[in-house]
Amino acid sequence: CLNIDVSRNFRSKDFILKTIDQMSYYKLNKLHLHLADDEGWRLQITSLPELTDVGPFRCFDESEQQCLMPQLAGGNGELTTTQNNSGYYSIDDYIEILQYADARQIEVLPSLDMPGHSRAAIVSMKARYTRLMSEGKPDQATQFFLTEIEDKSEYRSIQHYNDNTLNPCIPATYTFVEEVLKQLNNMHNAADVPLKHYHIGADETAGAWTESPACAALLAENDDISEIKQLGPYFIEKVANKVSE
Repeated sequence: CLNIDVSRNFRSKDFILKTIDQMSYYKLNKLHLHLADDEGWRLQITSLPELTDVGPFRCFDESEQQCLMPQLAGGNGELTTTQNNSGYYSIDDYIEILQYADARQIEVLPSLDMPGHSRAAIVSMKARYTRLMSEGKPDQATQFFLTEIEDKSEYRSIQHYNDNTLNPCIPATYTFVEEVLKQLNNMHNAADVPLKHYHIGADETAGAWTESPACAALLAENDDISEIKQLGPYFIEKVANKVSE
């Protein structure tokens, strides 16, 4: 199995195809394609355009309504020297990658990291929320809004992010995950390469959700879980059940 992290360091479709050729020479038959993390969202989801209008690009916009702020010397994605840090795969690109790999007996394992390391998705959906609220469409704005405004939890990931973790206690999180997985599955079906495995990442950030009103309510209402630390497995089980449907 070969892992390519295109979220943090984007690589072109041609690079991926050439790598698949090399994998076939060495009889590697699994490509773990890491498509989403804190630093970038790399797969087109047509129903959620901000994921690829905002999430794949890095520039110096402190509001992060146009792009993600650079991290770890990522630079401005508009500059020639750092263009590789910005970009995404269109639906057609992804289908071509799937078919190219399948023809060489290689399975692509798509990976969209969650619930931790999800900052690119969170920022993109915040931009969507801002746009739709300004258009007077609050119901649409909140449908995929991945931020619980009332959550005052304080945490910091190893990369020094304090806003990169999906909240497993709000409905919008699962609405978002289900939409993304549905579109991902549609791409695999269109490629005639069934989605057999999906890599969830299953990261969490210690300290997240501790001051979340939604999580406090969930714990109070659920007899099966009683501690914040159980919310990670709770989220993973819910997503795993959705994938297996």
